[in-house]
Amino acid sequence: MKPHCLLAHSIVLMLAGLLFVGAGTAAFGAAGPKAISPSIGAWLEDASAGEKIAIWVFFRDKGDDAPRDMEARILRAASSYDPRVVERRLRARPDRPFDQSDLPLHRPYLEALKAEGVEFRTFSKWLNAVSILADCVQTKRIAGLPFVASLRRVSGRAGSPEPESLDAPTKEVGTLYLYGKSWRQLQQIQVLDLHNEGYTGTGVRVAIFDTGFWLAHETFSGLNLIAEHDFINNDSITANQPGDPAGQHDHGTMCLSLLAGQSPGKLMGAAFGAEYILAKTEDIADERPVEEDWWIAAAEWADSLGAQVISSSLCYSDWYTYADMDGQTAPITNAADRAALNGIVVVNAAGNSGAAPWRYIAAPADGDSVITLGSVDSLGVRSSFSSQGPTYDGRTKPTVMAMGQANYIADPSGASAYRRGSGTSFATPLAAGAIALLLEKHPGWLPGNVIEAITATGTRASNPDSLYGWGILQAYDASEYAPSGIASRDIRPSGLMVYPNPCLSSFSINLSATRGRGPLKIYDVSGRLLSELDLAPEGPTQVDLNAALPGVAPGIIFLEIPGSRGAKVLILR
Repeated sequence: MKPHCLLAHSIVLMLAGLLFVGAGTAAFGAAGPKAISPSIGAWLEDASAGEKIAIWVFFRDKGDDAPRDMEARILRAASSYDPRVVERRLRARPDRPFDQSDLPLHRPYLEALKAEGVEFRTFSKWLNAVSILADCVQTKRIAGLPFVASLRRVSGRAGSPEPESLDAPTKEVGTLYLYGKSWRQLQQIQVLDLHNEGYTGTGVRVAIFDTGFWLAHETFSGLNLIAEHDFINNDSITANQPGDPAGQHDHGTMCLSLLAGQSPGKLMGAAFGAEYILAKTEDIADERPVEEDWWIAAAEWADSLGAQVISSSLCYSDWYTYADMDGQTAPITNAADRAALNGIVVVNAAGNSGAAPWRYIAAPADGDSVITLGSVDSLGVRSSFSSQGPTYDGRTKPTVMAMGQANYIADPSGASAYRRGSGTSFATPLAAGAIALLLEKHPGWLPGNVIEAITATGTRASNPDSLYGWGILQAYDASEYAPSGIASRDIRPSGLMVYPNPCLSSFSINLSATRGRGPLKIYDVSGRLLSELDLAPEGPTQVDLNAALPGVAPGIIFLEIPGSRGAKVLILR
């Protein structure tokens, strides 16, 4: 790959040509008559003097610039992005990787709102909107401003994320080598098969949106942290802080452990080798509703940092009806689909309302580009609480299922504590981790390729429905699938098996194909030969790390075997 400075220069030159394709097409300004949403209209009828609510104000445009001036602004915005982000955008949107949605909000519009005395909450370039707190008088005045396209109420929910059933904490240590009690939740969706091929999420950047994250738990000692941000308090601390309600960071900590946990013999996450972006977007305080605008802000932030996967165990239905679950109405759904358009795979919980009066999925799980996760138990039977589809416009949801019942998770009550818990919240990070492995194996795959692969290979692929979607995710089978437009290639290791992988102290090599001549050679990541070993005449060859590689550090090693394509092994300590 070119050095980043040269890559950035060549990408910007390429963008200069691409941005002027369809330069006359405006992303905004084509909106219909201004409308106050029914939820705001109902509130205005009954609102008391001085009462305020959170409102999304959508603008008509990003400023009335001439087309060529607008395109120059877009090019300047594109040149400010990290090359990693630009590369992802170019793969996802080769004809027009950047557009007006990447421009900042038009400042004169914001100044006009400020003059109304409103309180600003969140700004969204993607939606060309701002979230504000306003009373009924301010709301009516804002609705009459000429640059305002529409007003919608911000969705939210008082209290914690949709309730999961949490079993009593346990200090038991699993008896299964390496994976402990997390073995079944990973094995059910074929993550272990991808681990055995050496894929752990290395080089893949995953963003997780939740209530906060307590990284002092032992399972996060090896976490590859890229960035973290608290969107509620606007700082860089995602663990509990003074003023936070007790347990604020618990839900996020549990979910993160299913993605990134690394406690050999106890719990292993699905993608413990990935890079992580942590966003605290969910406030569990009863006195303040938890709103979707922080989620939207986090999505734009994660995009700017090069996220390839978003794992969100949050969903919203307040102020919405089932008719709003059409993939087009909720602002959070619009933002989730925009993230997917930009090349980010968005994985979201279906919700835990399957047995409640509201039994349907909730936003942003209704997005047509969102992978929506339902829950099954360890035997593959749908959990009664798992929210159902279809979307209001008839699309099949959930997308796929993963284990979300009696999952083994980190317990934030202690640095070495673990427990079991249930909810689609826990199925989601398992699936997001599996998808990170798919992207490590297939770096060129886009969100649409991932969706095609997992739906074509799910356990109910031939008969999807509104309870199970396309069935239980089968990550290894999906990794062997050739999506439309992707050239098929041989990705099997030519009869070579290495197990367990990752390993702690030893691993075995077995060749089902005919052996070539010569020894096994072991290299480090720099290509330096570490050791040569003779293979057993038949059957598996066991490699003791202390004997073959004394003092070897944790990390990746590469095996080269005559007659085989080789393999990589991850060593843990």
